[in-house]
Amino acid sequence: MAKKSETENKTEAAEKAENPTGSTGADEKALTGEAVKCVALLITLRTSHPQDSYGRYGYRFNKETAVRIPIADIPEEVVGVFIGDPYLACEYECE
Repeated sequence: MAKKSETENKTEAAEKAENPTGSTGADEKALTGEAVKCVALLITLRTSHPQDSYGRYGYRFNKETAVRIPIADIPEEVVGVFIGDPYLACEYECE
């Protein structure tokens, strides 16, 4: 295993200081046995895209405002297309 650089060590230390337990809300629910339910995708266009907007599967994405798409409204394979698209930044909205 390669030795970590000083920069990597400082980055890890800063991340631990921001989140001392190292867990997210979803992690906390998993630890208590609660199910985490993802209800929507929040999608924005990455700044690397040469245009101001971009369309996929009937949705129009831009760089400023996230488009919220309920998971129930899109087929599973389309979710994969959105997540795999290098121009789209996708986040899950979970309960």
